[in-house]
Amino acid sequence: MNLEEYRRWLEENGNQEERKAYEVAEWIIKYHLADVKAYDWEEELLPRFWYTAHDEKLEFDLLIKLKWVNKRKYERWIGIEFKETDFRKVVTQAVARSSYVDYMWVATNMVIPDTATLLELIDYGIGWVIWDEDFVKILIPARFERGHLVEMFRYLAERELRSAAERLLNDARVAQGMRSLLDFVK
Repeated sequence: MNLEEYRRWLEENGNQEERKAYEVAEWIIKYHLADVKAYDWEEELLPRFWYTAHDEKLEFDLLIKLKWVNKRKYERWIGIEFKETDFRKVVTQAVARSSYVDYMWVATNMVIPDTATLLELIDYGIGWVIWDEDFVKILIPARFERGHLVEMFRYLAERELRSAAERLLNDARVAQGMRSLLDFVK
């Protein structure tokens, strides 16, 4: 179905957390096509799409397939998970689905996230759209590449551990030197 068909589908089948789903989908499609210099593109929206992978069934609240031609053919799969206020749950769902799409998004009403969940969202390259009765706004764009924060934290932790180990080794050498000096003085 296209975007207009999705609007009609939502009127008949939408639930509370999807009341701004049409506007969210419209914003995300515009965002992904903003830099596309293609004259011919098409969208396919698959609401409440069930995907089976590795003996696991996952339901995408909305799966979008964008196709366009710009010197060559492009195809992008975009997943969107909707929750009204449960930021932790929607991010957990998005993380589980993120490896099966090119871009993953969450859409929530205006919520204040906890820091750990927000960092997880950023690390997995998941985009965040907030909505209210009067607006829809992209807060964090989705990324194609993911996992940079984990690598950065791992690097910082290893560097800190290496530095601490060097200090301990140096302290041990100093202590050994002091013991040798005391033995010599006796």
